[in-house]
Amino acid sequence: MFSHLQTIQATGPLSLEITLAHPDNRLPLLLSHIDAMLLPPDHTQRADFPAHPVGTGPYEVVENNGFHLQMKAFDHYFGLRGLLDEVEVFIWPNLTETDNLAESLSDNDTAAWLSSSLSDEDYVSGRLSQVSGKPSDNLREMFLERGGYFLLCDSRSPHWHTAEHRRWLRETLSPYAILQHLSEAIRPFWVPGGSLLSSWFHTIEAGRPVHLLSRRRPTQNCVWPITISTLNFQCSWISCKRSCASRAFYLRALS
Repeated sequence: MFSHLQTIQATGPLSLEITLAHPDNRLPLLLSHIDAMLLPPDHTQRADFPAHPVGTGPYEVVENNGFHLQMKAFDHYFGLRGLLDEVEVFIWPNLTETDNLAESLSDNDTAAWLSSSLSDEDYVSGRLSQVSGKPSDNLREMFLERGGYFLLCDSRSPHWHTAEHRRWLRETLSPYAILQHLSEAIRPFWVPGGSLLSSWFHTIEAGRPVHLLSRRRPTQNCVWPITISTLNFQCSWISCKRSCASRAFYLRALS
């Protein structure tokens, strides 16, 4: 595949000079192959390289662990700069398996207050799960978070392969409906957002949603790992603030 590449020489901090044995009009396509990635010479000796790769993509990995992936726009990327300066992906814990966390934060108002008062990283990691102050408590420190919250469905799950199921999720997790259930003390700090940018809006073709959950038991066609009470508890954590930054959450309980 690369036998006609005679020499490769670095001519500057961000440039390479490639000498070919014969002309190749498909060289750009060849260089985009996964086997042509530019990697550090010692990448095979780096134990954390799969989680913290070093390459030439549009984003660089700042942090990557079991629950948090943070990427920032790579200033030296050769192509167009990414639309978002920073992207964070959180793996939300499955509350059906984390009984201690669910019991310590079983109040909807408490959950909503915490999600507006603590950083997402500290909250999801569980480092501050022992803090459960309400707006009426002594824990009064509060700050506006950067960006907004966006729920991503796992497209591999059969539950989200139909438009009816997606309409149900949109109806159930409507930010305008959730906003009405939040504590009045924090409601002014939560602003529903339509998309990654304030001027963007996404739509789903018109139709009726299918009601997947009931308060007594799941439907016979779907086996759900959560109950409606758990879903309501999770909904109180979801807010969308208008900003150019975005945060994406993947709820394992819904996968």
